[in-house]
Amino acid sequence: MQRHREPVTVEWIAEAGGISVAGPGAVEQGAIELFGKDLSDSAIAYRMRRDRELGDASARPCAEAGCPRALPAAASTRRRYCNFHLAPHSRIRPFRERRRSALRRRAAVRAATADPRRE
Repeated sequence: MQRHREPVTVEWIAEAGGISVAGPGAVEQGAIELFGKDLSDSAIAYRMRRDRELGDASARPCAEAGCPRALPAAASTRRRYCNFHLAPHSRIRPFRERRRSALRRRAAVRAATADPRRE
């Protein structure tokens, strides 16, 4: 003969563990406080997995050479530059430097191969 068992409930587990049972909205409120907004369970799981794999975004350094700044805490995984180097002037600077050096090389080649009789 089998003994009849009572179903295990949240209240029974809480009582056995000596803790109180949270109200129905306490879990949702806790998630909002932790993640800043009301997210679905899958979004919370995705963020936790991403944080585990990549580490904290604020610990990732800026991709600009010599920049000591870290990325903002809420930076996406694709973000590579800090707020200062994300600005258009910083993104365009490498292109302009390459262009200037190419123009200088062309001028040096022209000067080296110039016909002295034409001047």
